[in-house]
Amino acid sequence: MLSIIGLILGIIGLVGAIVFTKSTIIGIIWVVVCIVGIVLSAVGMKKQEKKGAGIAGLVISIIGVIVAIIFTLACVAKDTAVNAINNELQEQGVNVEEVVNEVSSAAEEMATAAGDQAESIAAEAESAVQDAVDAAGAALEEATTAAAAD
Repeated sequence: MLSIIGLILGIIGLVGAIVFTKSTIIGIIWVVVCIVGIVLSAVGMKKQEKKGAGIAGLVISIIGVIVAIIFTLACVAKDTAVNAINNELQEQGVNVEEVVNEVSSAAEEMATAAGDQAESIAAEAESAVQDAVDAAGAALEEATTAAAAD
């Protein structure tokens, strides 16, 4: 039974490390889950004659620990890089919040201008369609008059 629990924890830890590791703390949680999976798999292997689940749990948990450590280190590297960039920008006197606000404002202005332009194009298209309908009606009326005269 312990081997199966170890296998399940190994699978959960491995999948969790791959899918959900977005910060260092979460990565450490997955490392702990996988270590518990290793321990339970090893204890289960000692207590049972059939060792398949124990071996599988042990292997998957070890892989989970390795993957979780890699992803956790990647989060540490990302956090370090972001902090270094923020510090550099602050030293240069760049206010990141102001830049973000300016970019957001510019994006809103561009979206508004694009919306206005789209409305203008739609109005022109509607006018052109109406002209085409009027021309088609006039041509139909002319053809009807000519057919009635024959």
